[in-house]
Amino acid sequence: MKKLLSLILLLSFTIKAQEIKIGTQTWTTKNLDVSKFRNGEAIPLAKTNAEWELAGQNQQPAWCYYENKGENGTTYGKLYNGYAVNDPRGLAPSGYHIPTDKEWTTLTDYLGGDSIAGAKMKNTSGWNSFAGTKPCNVCKDWTEGYREGKDACKACANWTEDYRGGNTCKLCKDTKIVNAAKHKCLSCKNTKTLPANISGNGTNTTGFAGLPGGFRSSDGWFSDLGSDGYWWCLKKEKEIVGLFFNLSGDVISNDGFKYDPLVTPEVYPVANYKIRSLPDPLLNDFASGRDFNTDQFGYSVRCLRD
Repeated sequence: MKKLLSLILLLSFTIKAQEIKIGTQTWTTKNLDVSKFRNGEAIPLAKTNAEWELAGQNQQPAWCYYENKGENGTTYGKLYNGYAVNDPRGLAPSGYHIPTDKEWTTLTDYLGGDSIAGAKMKNTSGWNSFAGTKPCNVCKDWTEGYREGKDACKACANWTEDYRGGNTCKLCKDTKIVNAAKHKCLSCKNTKTLPANISGNGTNTTGFAGLPGGFRSSDGWFSDLGSDGYWWCLKKEKEIVGLFFNLSGDVISNDGFKYDPLVTPEVYPVANYKIRSLPDPLLNDFASGRDFNTDQFGYSVRCLRD
């Protein structure tokens, strides 16, 4: 009995050590890595593409590690299909639940909105770098006149307006500028920006420690490890497609459409949706976002304390 009590206390301490309070919410700091539902029943493991695809077609729960490698589970946890996430037996451990889209929004709103929440939630390591641009320090402060070959007229630049009124500058005829050789920056050729390898890592000021665990498609192939992190949202009643939360290591585009989670299966392939993101291509403030997919896909899971 004492051993059992000690084990329960140790487990409770371990779980609490993997939590972080952000605003009014308490989140786990690691992706879910369980192979049983809350009631103790096993969640089927789907290793092969055929097993994964069949589970989706039969609307049955399934989990896997990215590329079926256990070492990926140590870092990124498991990938679960939407049927496991929304199974009534409960995927989240006792005392926790899988967050809804509204609860993800509560988090990003607290962090200042989707446009800046991403960097605060991303881990300080583990994200791929990507090709981007940075300001050219050589010519970024040049005036447009200097860039276009028009220098300020030094002969009359300091004349007062009263003095100028009675005396016309012989050099510039009071235009205040003189023609000069066009100045072309040797570094950037006057584009004002230079190619740069930009880190996809975040600041993790929240302690959320989001990692790019990638995903598994409905037919079993894996993608985006190192570049994107995806986490399921718990479905609301009558929602047909699954919504997920996304952190990206690259710039996310905003397609301008409106997301509708109540679309019918027939409409789904061309359903309107919106990825809520407003990244700045010159900064590492890559946004958080939302998207949706069928329950046959595999994404990571984070838990929120009840």
